[in-house]
Amino acid sequence: MDLTPSQLVHSLLLGELEKVLRSQAIWVCVHCQTCTSRCPQEVDIAGLLEGARVLAWRSARVAPDQPIAAYFASFLENLYLYGRSAELPLTLICKLKSQDYFRDFTLGLRLIARGRLNFLSLPRGGRHYRRLLERVRQKEAAHA
Repeated sequence: MDLTPSQLVHSLLLGELEKVLRSQAIWVCVHCQTCTSRCPQEVDIAGLLEGARVLAWRSARVAPDQPIAAYFASFLENLYLYGRSAELPLTLICKLKSQDYFRDFTLGLRLIARGRLNFLSLPRGGRHYRRLLERVRQKEAAHA
């Protein structure tokens, strides 16, 4: 990781937004919330990372051929379709976008065997999420 969470917050405080948006650190986060829960200053570091990822994505500061870009696009598409993260569709969409079909094949088989990836269970709520997303986009357009 090129920036630690404290360096990332410090860079933001100094107004070094470009440094943060070009950092690989914003893409390393796995959304575990550990940094936020352990921060002695009670800074929502995970929220800052998420905001930086979205801003970097919207301003095209991440190359489309980077694997993380394919994953992030797949994650957003998955949210749009299902309203929340669904592991199997996310995996399938990501594999199709990256065209890396077999690298994690044996891991996928083990997850299926353990019942961790269920082909028959897809989340519901996508329609509600799409309506909410449309309202957010309208409000963003009104403020732009």
